[in-house]
Amino acid sequence: MVLSSLDPYKLKYIWTISGGEIVKGQGTAVIQSTFDYNKGSLVATVEIEGLPENCQNSASEVAFIDKGPESKKINEFSLADFKLNEGKNDKLIDVLNNDPSLQLYVIFYFKNNSSQKSTDQKMRQVVNLLINKNKIGKERITKLKAFSEKRESVQFWLTPTGAMPPTPENK
Repeated sequence: MVLSSLDPYKLKYIWTISGGEIVKGQGTAVIQSTFDYNKGSLVATVEIEGLPENCQNSASEVAFIDKGPESKKINEFSLADFKLNEGKNDKLIDVLNNDPSLQLYVIFYFKNNSSQKSTDQKMRQVVNLLINKNKIGKERITKLKAFSEKRESVQFWLTPTGAMPPTPENK
């Protein structure tokens, strides 16, 4: 005996997604989708056409998305007028000193034509202020250098364990 079809009802699947996009499988029993981390959840709903009357023909499922820990930009200053002793970074220093799981990323932006000697000297000055004045361990500071067409600046990022570290932006 040969079956002409494994689907005697000729079912049709109609999917809708909230918090993402269907990338494959619309019209079939299985889909693949993207999801938007910023939404926090993904809701997939399927409506099935072709079932006998009085049968439940739709269902939804929710998936909660945990982005996990994230790096957070705390402050940004022009390198020309940067000073740690103005109290502007007290919160940063307090948070860092009270949470040993945090890593401080310091991103330096220099003009494209800056000399190696000049950039290294400015980076050392800022890091030495953090270490000497604020008693932050050198091992808790990660320096990143980038170049920019615009002004020279320094950004401070707090990065918890397990978070993706920040990357310099194209400025």
